[in-house]
Amino acid sequence: MSAEVELQAFDSWDDVLHLTSQSAPEHILRKDVGGTSYAKLGLPNFDTSHLKQIISGNSINAPSAGFSVSFSDCSFSEVRLDLLKADIIFKGCHFSSDVTIETSASRKITFKNCIFLGKVLLFSKPNSDGVLSLEDCQFKSSAEFVGFRFQPQMRPGGNLTEMKSFFINIDFDNSLTLSGCSFSKDFRLQNIAWPNFDSLMAPRDTFRQLKICMDESKNLIDEAFFHSLEMEAYRKELKKIGWRRNNWQDQFVFLFSRYTSNFAQSWFLPLVWMSLISILSYSYICGLTALWDCGLNSFFHFMNPFNRSSEHYMSAYTVWFLHKVIMIYLGYHFIVALRRKTKF
Repeated sequence: MSAEVELQAFDSWDDVLHLTSQSAPEHILRKDVGGTSYAKLGLPNFDTSHLKQIISGNSINAPSAGFSVSFSDCSFSEVRLDLLKADIIFKGCHFSSDVTIETSASRKITFKNCIFLGKVLLFSKPNSDGVLSLEDCQFKSSAEFVGFRFQPQMRPGGNLTEMKSFFINIDFDNSLTLSGCSFSKDFRLQNIAWPNFDSLMAPRDTFRQLKICMDESKNLIDEAFFHSLEMEAYRKELKKIGWRRNNWQDQFVFLFSRYTSNFAQSWFLPLVWMSLISILSYSYICGLTALWDCGLNSFFHFMNPFNRSSEHYMSAYTVWFLHKVIMIYLGYHFIVALRRKTKF
């Protein structure tokens, strides 16, 4: 048998801490869960002294195994829970300021249909296997998740209840930081609005795991997005190492890949570079006014990387040859970027 205490329609965390059975008895519900049957019992004479043992200052404690505390349709300013020893659920809540929650002992944090206007920091202690589930939530400011293992887990102590974590219908409008987190390939990610490329921060291996998650769910767009983030993280690692003798080749390749196609994330960038380099090379070989004097047909004939008519450009053959090599390289990035955006 497990139990849940549900607190409804509070306007602040202070209201929760100063709760009395006389002031707001209608806000307290208790759910006793046995098997798959649920029973809701309104308890106007609920022992709030017992509740204060569960919710004490910045900590929430479980009086028994399988115990959880739920908040429904509440409005909070700043929420800080330094010690979470019970499952906690927020449903339909509005957070107007910062939220900081630290969990331990394989406890689960669930947010459903919540809006966060301030910064959010959710922290799972090392080796505690905290579980985090998000559904229909909006993060208007920065969010940071630390130490979570995003995968199906089992409660300790012989209880075989599976604790699934998932992200469903989530908007990260500002920035997201993932520190010390891991994702299994079967982790459920559905309809996620990720932050911008430079606003999503995590170790390279975390991006690799998220890329695999997207591949498993056949999400081609986000798979390419996380592939680019993985490559960018590797480029930064190479940059820290420096231009060593055994490192310069990777540095060279990743430097060009970053700025020519954003690691095959953009098909437009290669087209821009192809046009710009062709105009400069053509003007160098044929003169500054050649583009106007000879027309576009002559220019595209020169621009074609598979055109082998070099007799017209023998006076600057080296420039002509280097132009062809660069065009093939950029054309490859253009095709790969298109392939990442489509399925063919």
